[in-house]
Amino acid sequence: MIRVLLFALLFAMPAMADNFSNNQSGVSSCTIDIVGSSSTPITATANYSPITYNCSAGTYLPADAIECATCLAGYYCPGGDYAFNELNASGLNACPGARPSSNPGNSSQNNCYTPCASDKIDAGLDGTNCQTPKFTVTTTNLSANTEFRFYISATGTFYVDCGAGGTLSGTGVSNNTITRNDTTEALYTCTYSTAGTKTIRMAGLATGYMVTTAYNVDKVNNIAAIRFYGAGASQLISSISGSLGTIFPTLGSADTQQPRFVETFRGASFTTIPENLFSGIHVGATWMFYATFDDCRQLTAIPANLFANITEAKEVLFLYTFMNCSSITQIPENLFAHLSGVANWLFEGAFMGCSSLQSIPENLFDSISGTPAVGMFQHTFGGCTNVTSIPANLFAHITGTARQLFAYTFRGTHITTIPSNLFRGITGGDSAAVRMFLGTFSGCSSLTSIPDDLFSGITDVAQQMFEDTFRGCSSLTSYIPPSTFAGLIANNSPTATNMWANTFAETQVLTSCPSGMTQYITGYEDYWSGKVSCVDANLTCSAGNYLPAHGYECAQCTANNYCVGGTYPYSATESHGITPCDTGYSSAAGASSCTPNTINIQWDDGNGGYTAGTCSYGGSITTPTTAPTKRGHVFTGWTFDLDSGS
Repeated sequence: MIRVLLFALLFAMPAMADNFSNNQSGVSSCTIDIVGSSSTPITATANYSPITYNCSAGTYLPADAIECATCLAGYYCPGGDYAFNELNASGLNACPGARPSSNPGNSSQNNCYTPCASDKIDAGLDGTNCQTPKFTVTTTNLSANTEFRFYISATGTFYVDCGAGGTLSGTGVSNNTITRNDTTEALYTCTYSTAGTKTIRMAGLATGYMVTTAYNVDKVNNIAAIRFYGAGASQLISSISGSLGTIFPTLGSADTQQPRFVETFRGASFTTIPENLFSGIHVGATWMFYATFDDCRQLTAIPANLFANITEAKEVLFLYTFMNCSSITQIPENLFAHLSGVANWLFEGAFMGCSSLQSIPENLFDSISGTPAVGMFQHTFGGCTNVTSIPANLFAHITGTARQLFAYTFRGTHITTIPSNLFRGITGGDSAAVRMFLGTFSGCSSLTSIPDDLFSGITDVAQQMFEDTFRGCSSLTSYIPPSTFAGLIANNSPTATNMWANTFAETQVLTSCPSGMTQYITGYEDYWSGKVSCVDANLTCSAGNYLPAHGYECAQCTANNYCVGGTYPYSATESHGITPCDTGYSSAAGASSCTPNTINIQWDDGNGGYTAGTCSYGGSITTPTTAPTKRGHVFTGWTFDLDSGS
């Protein structure tokens, strides 16, 4: 056998090329006929030289790779020419132990650095600016390539560490630092290359805020200092800790110097709120907490001191703040303890839809006093279906009237009774009281009675004042108490446009009075959907009391009259059981009889001396026992000047 080694020369033999075939070992073989000898196999082996690749600074040649790659974090890659190597990377140098960190793409050992401590935010990703986190968000379990997004409208410098596998991007972003010079809201994104629960840490300080004078809720969502809702991130939040107020604090006393948290956490999945979340904020502002926690359906509790530093009421301050937080069971009694003043729409819808709320603290609004403002308690507890009672003193310090003040306040709750003095400070009424009790108790299907005197302080009419007030209270089965609207009836102020529209619609309030009772007032049936107010046909009054005309209860006898007591029929025009004292007789209030008037007498002896005396009307006069004397005169009797006294 003749064995011939053939190199690249074989590839220049066209006649034999078709006889080559590659095997798995990289050896080429062919059959060659050699003259004068038998045919024998000859093997030719291919030889290779490794290709050299040029990698630029900041890149290296990985093992078994034919393309350069970005230098890894913790290494430096000066760049150069590197031959292919199946086993080892080329041009990748670990940072020294004293400075073990670097950013991806690092080209120099000089750029290796000592990293920030694990509890700090590395603002520049170079270890030179280590920030203490002030606020932290923990996410739900995210899949790889998920984006966690949020908006910022405040100016200032902010630091955000997206956590493991996360990279921050957005306007003004450099590494982990956001620099903002205007208040136009911008979107920021943490993009994750790995899956898992992420911890996002934030720090920094705001220097200015976006403000608006708009009162259209569709135009205020872009004024939030920071907001996770609307960016798709709020539902990815499983917990929060720390203080947003220290990043976005009060900057001064003006409304324009306050942060807003419009819809900041709307729809989030956390169960608790840190008590110091808004520390650093000590002045209220319009729209400040509009829908901040709206639809946080997993939230179970509100910290007692959450708003402890907010001392001044502002318009729409707590508009829809906790709306639809359906797992909240209690409200801290001192939640608004430090708040003073009144403002339009102050608590509108603040707890609306909190369907697990079990009770309302009696002193929740104790710090709110004086003349109320427009819509201040509109929808406040509407839809709180587990609320079964209302504290008697809930509005004890509110006096006067205002438009839409109690519109739908308790709509759809399961209250069974209403305290008779709930609105005791709500008095007067005029055009400013339009829709004041619009739908206040509508849909309260468990309410069984209307208390006496509930609206007795209302003395003047206003459009739609009682529209839908008790509509849909399907368990109301009695008559309308005669004192419910006593102030209006006494003032002969029956109606204004739509004042009584559907007040008692969809209830079972009586349309006729039961036996032993008579209709208290007529002419209101058309306003009250045919419902009637009733009073006992006969009332028994004790001595010293009487039944006034159009009265539904006995009243104390007035002065200079006497009331012996008895049983009297109701009359819309005539009082019963009261009689004036005769001439010369009088009585104090509450008397059952009159007494003669007492007449004072002054006995003048003619010598400048006087003696006091009295007599009763209709009685005899007793003269002084000793007759007066006068030198040179004889006493002959007394002369009375009836015009000189009484």
